[in-house]
Amino acid sequence: MKIHTKALLIFAMAMGLLFTVVFLLSTRITLGAYRRMEVDAMRARALQFSLALKERMRAVTSVVGDWSPWNELYEFAQTRDPKFLRINLRQDVLENLGMGFFLIADADGHVIGEMTAKETAFPPLEALLKRSGFLASQPPAEMKSGMVLLDGHICFLSAAPILTSLREGPSVGTIVGGAFLDVNELYQFEAMTDITVHCYPFAGSNYGADSQGIGEELLASYEPVVRIENEETVAVYLLERNILGEPGFVSKIESQRVFWKAGKRTIDVFMVAFTLAGGVLFLIVFFGLDRAVLSPVRRLQKRVEAADVRGGLPLDLGVKGGDEISQLAKGIEILARSLAAAQKEYRSVVETQSDLICRYVPEGRITFMNPAFRRFFNFPLEGFPDCRMCDILPQSLVGDPLEIRRKLESVGGIMEVEQEVLDQDGNKRWFECTAHWVLDAANRLVEIQEILRDVTENRLAKIRLEESEAGYRMLFENDWDGIAIVNREGVIGDVNPSLCALLRFKPEDVMGRRFVDVIPFSNLPEEVLLEAATGSGKTRQLRSVEMLRVDGKKVFVDVVTASYVSSGRQLVQWNFRDVTARKKADAQLRSLSARLLKSQDQERRRIARELHDSTGQNLSALQMNLSLLEASLQDASPSTLEVMEECQQMLDQCCTEIRTMSYLLHPPLLDEMGLVFAIKWFVDGFARRTGLWVSTELDEKIPRLPIDVEIALYRVLQESFNNIHRHSGGSHTWVRFYRKGELLVLEIEDDGVGIDPEQLTAFNESIPVLGVGLLGMRERITQLGGRLVIQSNSTGTLICVMLPQGPHEKCLISES
Repeated sequence: MKIHTKALLIFAMAMGLLFTVVFLLSTRITLGAYRRMEVDAMRARALQFSLALKERMRAVTSVVGDWSPWNELYEFAQTRDPKFLRINLRQDVLENLGMGFFLIADADGHVIGEMTAKETAFPPLEALLKRSGFLASQPPAEMKSGMVLLDGHICFLSAAPILTSLREGPSVGTIVGGAFLDVNELYQFEAMTDITVHCYPFAGSNYGADSQGIGEELLASYEPVVRIENEETVAVYLLERNILGEPGFVSKIESQRVFWKAGKRTIDVFMVAFTLAGGVLFLIVFFGLDRAVLSPVRRLQKRVEAADVRGGLPLDLGVKGGDEISQLAKGIEILARSLAAAQKEYRSVVETQSDLICRYVPEGRITFMNPAFRRFFNFPLEGFPDCRMCDILPQSLVGDPLEIRRKLESVGGIMEVEQEVLDQDGNKRWFECTAHWVLDAANRLVEIQEILRDVTENRLAKIRLEESEAGYRMLFENDWDGIAIVNREGVIGDVNPSLCALLRFKPEDVMGRRFVDVIPFSNLPEEVLLEAATGSGKTRQLRSVEMLRVDGKKVFVDVVTASYVSSGRQLVQWNFRDVTARKKADAQLRSLSARLLKSQDQERRRIARELHDSTGQNLSALQMNLSLLEASLQDASPSTLEVMEECQQMLDQCCTEIRTMSYLLHPPLLDEMGLVFAIKWFVDGFARRTGLWVSTELDEKIPRLPIDVEIALYRVLQESFNNIHRHSGGSHTWVRFYRKGELLVLEIEDDGVGIDPEQLTAFNESIPVLGVGLLGMRERITQLGGRLVIQSNSTGTLICVMLPQGPHEKCLISES
């Protein structure tokens, strides 16, 4: 189907749809308005008829109301004098009053007098009135009015009690007056209002055609009910009530549908005019559309077909102008040039592609191969070899075309396989082959295209990776250290047998659980757990960490954590080395060192006491003897006196050195006066001997301490001052001894050159590069439960000793 035919059909359908919508909307709106006018007119006519009936009823009620208090009527009800009837209930009187009949009943409801306006009698009148409630055994207490339907005629009735003019005393009877709606009056009303009136008893179930449910609707609304009978007639229904207020009869007022017919004529005229105008508009728009759009499109189509016959791309359609058709032609020319460039680029990409590309028919004959494919399989660059795909690639898809199609359909038309290929030198290489089908317009398989990508290096790397993973797994499984692998979320991914043996659990007990929820790992320091969980990349080492095995026993381990990335996932490796035996050995060594230091102090004290008490006394006695000998040798030769004087000097020097050595080995003031006084004595003597300026801040309120504590602090002071004198090069030193909470703090600070950072690090790691003095002091302080900390930089060094107050117990390792 040509484009102008499609445009015609689309335009015709659009116009038809528009015409239908306009017709339906116009019909609905116009006829709806006329229908509302029709309903309103019928309601007005019903109101007029109802008002006419009420006016006639009011006349009857007025007459009966005037007669009921008449004294003569009262006397007649008592005496029943026939004279009253002959005088007052005459036909001319009734005709003048507009009444149809009068009935007079006594107090028991029996008729005692009656008169009709015509000679025709109404034998069933008394019985009908009794059934309607107008006559009862008891006169009504007040006047009542209502309408009833008698033999198809509307009757207006009014009943009132017969009373005296004074309105006193009981009623002696009932007066009933009535009138029939005159047929002439009804015909005159119908002619004036162009309606037809029909009356039906309410007890009937049908009031004419299409009157289902009218009675219920009238009872529910008390309003006139309008019904469309048919396309010619509309009716309105009125409910009239009797003297008891009960439904009496239904008045049906019918009229011709004048407004509806006028609306239909209006719609017909409008539709004729609209059809004529629409047809003219359709012709004008269609011919304009054909001239402005369709004809240029046809000319553009012919030029494109002609250019295609000439051989194609790029196109030069020769369309000029600035309208949309010209822009479309220019766009086609641009697309043609882009397509030619894309074809050229595609050929360039395929020909320069390092991947091997070929196409072949399902039977296996090759139809295309790019230069890379030719070079790899040593085919000539010109011409096409007569070969089959199965001769080159044994694992190719060559076979039954239906089987090939089923294979490709099962994988969505594209299939990837890995193939082994021998190159020109006979070496084995691996290629990743992507094959997909080429279908024709009838959805038949015509060709298969394969792209071969050399993945030899990846395959070899994969083999090496598998070998590496196997080696790693062997090391992981056979390592003496316990190893746990934890992911970024803190979930244990793997554990080796050594860790299971160390902490006494099975792999399935911890695999997949959070690392911090497993009891042996939950007592690790929080900062190490947090740092390892965040994967900061740092390697952390913890020495002698106490862990609780699953069986409840304690072990000591060295912990090393390291984070790394594997397959795009952040992992943390925890290494645990059992050092419980080493910890026991360290504890024993520390205990031995403590005993050695204590023995050393005891030996120093004994030697100092021996030097002071024995050797010192002997030297003092020798000095006294030399003094006596010198006094007896006053007449001796000068050389003898000179020798005596030299002996005296040497003896004095020996006494001084013995005394100094005794004080250095164990100052007696430490035992006698306490640590604070001994510090003052030592600092003052050191300052005098070396010229160093020393400031002291000592808490005099600190009581005497256990001798082991005082000796340890005094030895730290000695060692610190010796190092300051030898190495610091400073001129000022500060000594502070005070209490800080539950701790005793001794600080020695100088303003020297500081300690080399490498030596300070070695000291913190217990490597004896600063000499054994400070290491021994730290060991002594550690045995007492305290800490010795050294802080140093280029402006000085601070040595701080912190000891807890109270009993000092040695640290022992519990047996595991």
